[in-house]
Amino acid sequence: MSLAHQRKKQPDVLREQLLLAAARLAIQKGVQGISIEAVASLAGVSKGGLQHHFRSKQALLDALFERAWQDFLAALTSAIATDPCERGRATRAYVRVTAGMAAADEEPALWSALTIIMLADAALRARWSAWIQAHTPLDAAASEEEAAALLLCRLAADGLYLNDLQGCHDISPSLRAATLRQLEHLSYGKNPP
Repeated sequence: MSLAHQRKKQPDVLREQLLLAAARLAIQKGVQGISIEAVASLAGVSKGGLQHHFRSKQALLDALFERAWQDFLAALTSAIATDPCERGRATRAYVRVTAGMAAADEEPALWSALTIIMLADAALRARWSAWIQAHTPLDAAASEEEAAALLLCRLAADGLYLNDLQGCHDISPSLRAATLRQLEHLSYGKNPP
């Protein structure tokens, strides 16, 4: 006999558990490894319990991305708000948040899984790209050269994040910190504070 009816209902906790199970499956088996049945099994709930929160695999993936987008946006907004120098502020925030994603995530599998899913799914890549462009606009630049420097900072941060996931280059903590300092310095333009 099931004791499910006696368990305290915690829908937010269960929803988070389901999202993390989907992320773990994406890391272990790729996008094709994510199914309603597999996620339910890994999370220790019934298929019906999962479908109460997410009626389809697509709804589950959408929720996973929505959570990531909101977390990213909150961290970005906070980083922008605490930077006293207006020139290059959004770029520095982008670099700091992106560089910290793999290391700071309580469940590193989430960002790793999202990256894997995006690389495999053109529609999700397009959605992520549109979201990034809408919510992380480039800083105003005084010249094409300055705009290129700011873009270079963002692209380097993306590359550092991918390296964190893949481990292609063995970067010591001190070299990583020096790289981030160089990107920050570059983001201030010709007259850093």
